[in-house]
Amino acid sequence: MAASIRTRPPVFLFGVNSTDNLVQGNFIGTDAIGTSALGNINFGVFIALNASGNTIGGRTNDAGNTIAFNGLGVFVFSGTRNSIVSNSIFSNSGGANSDFGIDLAPVGLNANDPGDSDTGANNLQNFPVIASLEVDASGDLVVEYVVDSSPAFSTYPLRVEFFEADADGEEGQMLLGSSLYVTSSAQLLSSVNLGSAAALGVAAGDRLVATATDADGNTSEFSASVNVVMPQFLAWLNGAQEAPPVDTPSTGLGRFAFNTAHTELAFILAVELGALSGPVTAAHFHGPAPIGANAGIVRTICANQVDCASAFTGGTAEGTWLATDPEAMTSSLVDALLAGNLYVNVHTSAHSGGEIRGQIERLICGDLNRDRVVRWTFRTWPFGKYRPNRLSQPVSLRLDVVSV
Repeated sequence: MAASIRTRPPVFLFGVNSTDNLVQGNFIGTDAIGTSALGNINFGVFIALNASGNTIGGRTNDAGNTIAFNGLGVFVFSGTRNSIVSNSIFSNSGGANSDFGIDLAPVGLNANDPGDSDTGANNLQNFPVIASLEVDASGDLVVEYVVDSSPAFSTYPLRVEFFEADADGEEGQMLLGSSLYVTSSAQLLSSVNLGSAAALGVAAGDRLVATATDADGNTSEFSASVNVVMPQFLAWLNGAQEAPPVDTPSTGLGRFAFNTAHTELAFILAVELGALSGPVTAAHFHGPAPIGANAGIVRTICANQVDCASAFTGGTAEGTWLATDPEAMTSSLVDALLAGNLYVNVHTSAHSGGEIRGQIERLICGDLNRDRVVRWTFRTWPFGKYRPNRLSQPVSLRLDVVSV
């Protein structure tokens, strides 16, 4: 079936002789413009009885199908090498097998298995895990992901497709781009720049999902969805980072996130006040300077003991650093922050040069900050209810990579 038609009955591909079929350019379960429901109760596309080597969609222009408003979008009951690529799949829910855009038997979400050694429909190809998803300083959408598929069980290279998710965050409604996951990257974290987020129509808070298709054509189910965020940063404060180092039991944790335009930086800074040598007398952003070097003040958090007592309510200070502030967030300071050359410093009377300090580091999945956050969480985590309310373009500061 390679025509632009709409179907209400499901598309059935049954039997070992049902091979090399192309299902392309169709509206399955919807009207000819893809907006009104003509959905099937159970399936939009049903592949069974070891039908193999079929293609639902395709990589050429207009090959993708719109598969919507069915009980289940595409169900592969049995058979392998059935490619499901570059389609618009959304709003498939309400039937006996509901809420799945792509399902590989048995019915329901199949968890990834280590190394992808299991077999079954489409070899039960493991889906990608999106590790991080952000709009970078250039406005580009950057995705870090991994596919836990050993070359012993999946034929490389894998094609990983990224979609903006539908309203329920479970299906891929709009294809945004793809990445080739090669043997040298197998089971390792990889990164892809999908281009301008604005041109793609993606903004902070939108959700993305992904699929993986091996070189033999076995397509996975959709991944779990992940929210798009602006670049996020952490600073772990202690006396050892002061120059020269300070012997103090106090620690702190800072958390930072840009708005879309990179003109505002929301921040929250938590400090163990009771472990300091005395009250906080000042706190600042400093830079540009690498770890171990000192630099001047570029933005004041609080300027004196009275201000700091008010700013660090319950041990936590928060605010927004603006491009319009007297101590402005300039483009050069944005660059310094992205390069890891800003730090936060907390001063006391006994340590006027600073008692605890932390370099502000870009949060990247798998870096040491992950362990640091987990350790802090076990002690006292002050950020659980924090949502910035002074940003003209709100962002989420929730860290999806943290697990305890």
